[in-house]
Amino acid sequence: MVNKAVPAEGLKEEAERWAAKLIKKAPCGLAAAKRMVADADKLDKKSAIELEAERWAALLNTDDQKEGMKVHLEKRKHVYLGR
Repeated sequence: MVNKAVPAEGLKEEAERWAAKLIKKAPCGLAAAKRMVADADKLDKKSAIELEAERWAALLNTDDQKEGMKVHLEKRKHVYLGR
């Protein structure tokens, strides 16, 4: 999976910028996305789509999802708990 191509001499800096953005995101969502990428090559397209829907639906009852909604409504910085 490719998100962005960068010259070799700028790779470390770009990776650090990307990591700085990701670290601010909800841990539960990031973990689910990472699992989907890891499992993607083991599944046919239909099964992968079904599994993705199940995993994302499971995130709807997490504290991180509730925090994400509150942040949006209250227009404040997030405090994700990873659960």
